[in-house]
Amino acid sequence: MFMQWTDVLDCLGKGNSASMRILKSVESEDELGPIMVGFANGQGGRVIIGIDVKNCHFIGTTLDQSYVEELIRLHCLNPFPVQVEQVRRADRALLSVQVSEAPRKPVAFKQECYMISTESPYLPVMFSPPEPLVFQVIESQSVTPSVLPTPVILAAPQEIHEEYAPPQAPSIFQAPGVPITMNTRQSKTMNHLNRHGSISNKVYRQLFGVSHKTAHLELVDLVDKGVLKSQGAGRSTSYALR
Repeated sequence: MFMQWTDVLDCLGKGNSASMRILKSVESEDELGPIMVGFANGQGGRVIIGIDVKNCHFIGTTLDQSYVEELIRLHCLNPFPVQVEQVRRADRALLSVQVSEAPRKPVAFKQECYMISTESPYLPVMFSPPEPLVFQVIESQSVTPSVLPTPVILAAPQEIHEEYAPPQAPSIFQAPGVPITMNTRQSKTMNHLNRHGSISNKVYRQLFGVSHKTAHLELVDLVDKGVLKSQGAGRSTSYALR
């Protein structure tokens, strides 16, 4: 059954949940991939692209089925079934991606496994698989929309009451001649920095589902160890490899 505009309005009325994500736009595969994989590692879910959920403004998107299929082909381990539909209204179209539960789990996006948090704002959160994953090396490529849309603005996760996790185990990452110890989140941050160049407190919270305080302490810990350097100030502060 094809999705109708009334179905879109129904989804909009329900809002974001553990099985529904409404995005204003998508800037790169790194925003859409973790959400789709998170749904596939759970019980499935739907992503709707092209609506500003805050003010119910229909923006539209240039993304299509080929973009989604190429993203899965290039960047996902254990591909999963999706149903992609465009819903048109006037001269614009939004994209609906219905993600089915993966027949083979865990599914990974760019060598990282994700699940969707069951608590608002229902962000994709990294997790470690019970067994090592075997990846087929594919030449690095980016799936880029034909027209670069406005970046997605994700809501910050709610504050989580937790203790700062000090480094406990050696990491495979090493500064020149000096072994560095990191916790699991800090180690995974190295992979993120190698791909994206920098990370902010907000992105750290979105990736790992931690509080603002924990993100700050763990990033500053890496600065103190000489692994990272801070850039900017206040809310514009970001961190990059030295």
